[in-house]
Amino acid sequence: MGLKTKKGFDISAFTLKVIACLIMLIDHMTILFTDYGTTIYTAGRAIGRIAMPIFMFFLVEGFFYTKNRWRSLIVLAIFALISEAPFDWAFWGLNYSTESVFYGQNMLVTMFIVYATLMGIDYIRKKFFFGNYAYYSFASAFLIVIGSGAAFLLKTDYSYFGVMVGMGFYFFRFKKMRILIYYVVCLLIYSINGNMIEFVSVLAFLLIFLYNGRQYPKSFAYLTKNGEDITEKYKHKSYYVLKYAFYLFYPLHLTILCLIRFNFAYGI
Repeated sequence: MGLKTKKGFDISAFTLKVIACLIMLIDHMTILFTDYGTTIYTAGRAIGRIAMPIFMFFLVEGFFYTKNRWRSLIVLAIFALISEAPFDWAFWGLNYSTESVFYGQNMLVTMFIVYATLMGIDYIRKKFFFGNYAYYSFASAFLIVIGSGAAFLLKTDYSYFGVMVGMGFYFFRFKKMRILIYYVVCLLIYSINGNMIEFVSVLAFLLIFLYNGRQYPKSFAYLTKNGEDITEKYKHKSYYVLKYAFYLFYPLHLTILCLIRFNFAYGI
């Protein structure tokens, strides 16, 4: 898989996704349970910036390896819809309604836009890349502008920046230094309004660059009674279970945090 590191490091996709989920949990707990402007709030939000690049990295990696991209796109759309009500409740105090469209959309909407844009770019690459590179470049740039514009207008989480990060992981796959430089340039543009806390997210690449290309840690190997390793035989089944579990974590943890906050606020 992309950006593999040297042998000896054992940070698998599963491990990195768990780390990203925990970081995201810290970020959302900070928003819901601490006061804006405090040291704890600033620290928690800074830590939370690390999660997005990791999730976007694996979204793009999954794009290269999935057997059915349309199914993956539909799954993203379903979980994006499921997540909108908890997202609105957590960050805007709204129930799911047309009113929430004017406030902002959850991160899975951003990921949906990234995935759809990648599908368009990949279709163009297969059809025209070898025959007309100029057309491929122009058409790809056009799709990226459309995707970034859609994220901006819909006010999705991370807006156009999230789309640009996804494109970077696609075009600079296996190129560690290039993707890092590209990411910093995107950060400079995105942080032009003075939101310098976003630069903490560069630390995510310390984890991404340690990724060893394995789906699970070695300790997750499926062994029979006689010690036979049958991980390869069953890994595709557990992959889909865990994939959906990570998607489900997003709306589920937001809902639980909101219920806890509601309980504290009203003493129920």
